[in-house]
Amino acid sequence: MRVNEILAGICRARGRNESIGKLTNLWDLALSINHLATLPDSIGNMKGVTRLYAHRNKITEIPSSIGDMSNVEYLSFGHNSLVALPNSIGNLGKLKKLSLEHNELTSLPESICQLDDLEGLKLTKNKFEPFSENISQWIRDLKLRGCEVRMSKKQEALLS
Repeated sequence: MRVNEILAGICRARGRNESIGKLTNLWDLALSINHLATLPDSIGNMKGVTRLYAHRNKITEIPSSIGDMSNVEYLSFGHNSLVALPNSIGNLGKLKKLSLEHNELTSLPESICQLDDLEGLKLTKNKFEPFSENISQWIRDLKLRGCEVRMSKKQEALLS
């Protein structure tokens, strides 16, 4: 059994098990397709993680401690039940790809505009309301820089 499978089992069996945060040298964390509803706050202690796969679960919120994962380059939270993102998402200065498709998001935090190095952003199949001017400009700038931004036509229309 792989460490990631053990971690997913711990999260599933005990809910928000804080002990996984002690695995600070783990670099690839795959928690996808495990019926997880939450992630522990201690996930922010996992500073070695560069890729976090948590898609196809039932996660409704991402702990704000995610902003402490200073080496994360890839976050996959597609196909969950996210209703909001923590403001700390803007602290992930090394983030290259952010996958948020198929959630319940209605807005993005202004702090997301600090993610200047994004190369890929997936936002399709959410419930976005019109974006703020800052978010709209950030998305337009990402596209101009060659970032692959996946949005529906309806979401494109929300860019002010």
